[in-house]
Amino acid sequence: MPDATAARLDQIRSKVLAGRRLSLEDGLFLYEPTTPLHDVGELANLVRERKNGNRAYYNINTHLNPTNVCVYRCTFCAFRSDLREPKGYVMSDEQILARGQEAVENGCTEMHIVGGLHHQKKYEWYVHIVRILHDAYPELHLKAWTGVEINWFEFLANKSVREILEDLIEAGLGSMP
Repeated sequence: MPDATAARLDQIRSKVLAGRRLSLEDGLFLYEPTTPLHDVGELANLVRERKNGNRAYYNINTHLNPTNVCVYRCTFCAFRSDLREPKGYVMSDEQILARGQEAVENGCTEMHIVGGLHHQKKYEWYVHIVRILHDAYPELHLKAWTGVEINWFEFLANKSVREILEDLIEAGLGSMP
């Protein structure tokens, strides 16, 4: 490692050990490809242990996509389908609950739910998905619906974001992606 890199790492290490905040320049230096990754990891771990002790948190999650039918045509999306395309689908309550059962049986602690913006499904259908999963599997944390989907729900239900989030939380929403 070049002397300049080692000297800069020593300066940053001193700040970390003293509990001082790093500057933007320090952060940019740590992102440089020439900065040894093991040193960056060591510094990050020092801060993590100071804040959280020796605890680590994780979840075991699975994904649920109740439909891939979507009115949007995002150029990056290979998932979406038109209603009449053979690959288009909408899951039934039974299929959704079966995925919940499978998740619990496999030790999942979280279900991540996202899907298409289906033009024939009402807002209540999306809330219903959260409700039936939460009622059947209350131990499963439900992380559901992106900001784009929440915006779609505003359109469908003519409700505010606050009202939508209140509805979803009441149904069992734990968090959003």
